[in-house]
Amino acid sequence: MKDIQKLLSNIRNKINKIKYADIPIKNISLPKDLFDSSDIISKLQSTFYFYPILVFKKKDKFTIIDGCKRFLYLKKNHSIKNIYCAIALNVNENELGLIRIILNNKRQLSIKEKFLFYKCLKNYGIEDVQFFNKYLQLSWEEINSLDNLLNCPSDILNAVFRNKIHLLNIEDFKTIPKIERKRIFKIFSSLKLSLQTEKEFIQWLSEISNDINLKNYNFSSILKEVSSIIKNSKINAPQKIEKIREMLFSLRFPLYHQALKEWNDTVKKINPAPAKVRFIPSLYFEKNKLELRLNFSSSNEIKEILEKLLALPLELLDKIIYPHKISKNGNN
Repeated sequence: MKDIQKLLSNIRNKINKIKYADIPIKNISLPKDLFDSSDIISKLQSTFYFYPILVFKKKDKFTIIDGCKRFLYLKKNHSIKNIYCAIALNVNENELGLIRIILNNKRQLSIKEKFLFYKCLKNYGIEDVQFFNKYLQLSWEEINSLDNLLNCPSDILNAVFRNKIHLLNIEDFKTIPKIERKRIFKIFSSLKLSLQTEKEFIQWLSEISNDINLKNYNFSSILKEVSSIIKNSKINAPQKIEKIREMLFSLRFPLYHQALKEWNDTVKKINPAPAKVRFIPSLYFEKNKLELRLNFSSSNEIKEILEKLLALPLELLDKIIYPHKISKNGNN
């Protein structure tokens, strides 16, 4: 482990000695593997571009230390041959990564930038979690995921960089055959799934496709059904997600899905006021337990609804308190 504080102090001292010069654009290059070119801000205040770009010199060429976006903006939008730069005189190529990390720690980093900077720090032998948190804004979970990302297939890497999938779910995507991942990336990115829903969907997809009892279902057939739901223009995005969840859930947990459907059908028959009364079973029917939530707006309403609940036949109440009593045909 390197002495981080001593290293940082040494780096800061090195960028204090600079000189200024107009440098031909053709002699300036972006730092390799230390800049996310896809994360270019299209609209910034014009005064922003008066700040000189910080570079270091190697032979007759210059590499940008800070100011990559400014450089690309000026190169694209202005007919100029030279750019006014600040040249760091004591910096060498091996220190470039650390300097960029230090100078960029005050702004929000893209996922790709976090990955590139994290990889750079690992190459320096830096393993300090507090350093990762301070300079890369990384949580403990993100650090673990970035470690896994270092050895990820390129398609998963690019999907994370393009925000098509969540960083914390990459281990689940590794279980999916590469040939199917491309379609899944496209589908998932169009739905804008939450972290938990994405994790749930990808785990169910993998488990369903590997279930020998579901021979008629493979990735291709399941994704075809998912695509047909997405193409339905009569429902909105949240409704599409719920329909996909229902479809995957019914395949992954067929017995529980059937039992839950029958339980819901029974509740619909006996609920005296659906807008005011909610019957809530235990999760996965693991316990013989029923939660009842009531919502009243007047004393008369309380009396009326409670009387209806008390009048329900005990055998019907038993069916929803003890779900195992509901058979597949809805009878005891």
